[in-house]
Amino acid sequence: ALEQIDSSGLGALIALHKTLEPPRGRLVLCAVPARIQPILKLTRLDRILAQAPDLESAAALARAT
Repeated sequence: ALEQIDSSGLGALIALHKTLEPPRGRLVLCAVPARIQPILKLTRLDRILAQAPDLESAAALARAT
């Protein structure tokens, strides 16, 4: 489980998001810990990266592309 993230990790998420843009797929973050949420909000990545509470929901969001 992800417990912390730094600028390198955020950069990796952005790069993966760009790589997986439709029609190639979609990046969906699954069960993001509460302590990571403020970082995503501060960087506004919460508006760009899809999130789901569990694996089943994440898979459904990824397929809905």
